[in-house]
Amino acid sequence: MEVIKRIKINVDSIQDTIVLYSPSSASEFEDMFRFRYDSYLRHEYILPNVREMDVDYYDKDKSFVEYINAWSQHRKSIVGSVRIIMCDPLPITKDCFNFKSPLFIKLFSRGRLLEVGRLVIEPYGPDIFLPRHLILFLLMKEITLFAKREKIRFAYAFVKKKFYSKLRKIYFPFFRIRKYEQKYSEGVLKPYFNQPSDPVYPVYFNYLLIRVYLFFVSLRFKRHLDVIN
Repeated sequence: MEVIKRIKINVDSIQDTIVLYSPSSASEFEDMFRFRYDSYLRHEYILPNVREMDVDYYDKDKSFVEYINAWSQHRKSIVGSVRIIMCDPLPITKDCFNFKSPLFIKLFSRGRLLEVGRLVIEPYGPDIFLPRHLILFLLMKEITLFAKREKIRFAYAFVKKKFYSKLRKIYFPFFRIRKYEQKYSEGVLKPYFNQPSDPVYPVYFNYLLIRVYLFFVSLRFKRHLDVIN
């Protein structure tokens, strides 16, 4: 386990430490893949498989992939996970959609982009809740720090319609790509891409806008958090 940061949480009846980390051992990778699998299977995003793990081509070649997990020391389980991919072409354009790159990305990306995917956040526990969107905030903050280190300004992602609506309600700064053609037909996420009542949208993010947004959101969480390291 490569620990990125430890955050002590103190809110109402919850006293916990959230460990943000990158998996480094085979067992840690398996725990992450099972965490994703359990969540996606419950939402009918994937079909059952014998290994009970969500693994695709990009998880097998880790040379261009980074992972950030959120681990609850109190619950002794993962409560959030996200995958960052940097390769050319990115999965969103190679496997999922046909679309023209937005003008801002053409002008200012300098050919350096990343893709945010496999964002999975599970409820903390029955009738026990962390501050709303806290895990999303912690994961997105680490993504922006990663983008800063790599000198990357823009990121792609694809999101379900329901999650898209949630992000809009909290004024998260992202942009939907309006003109696109979905081409994902076979693969692990085939059910995910074929739910008529909850379609998938390609979107993109601007690192600087998210950084500003997270700064103001952090003021709301500040009294609940204490970064240990």
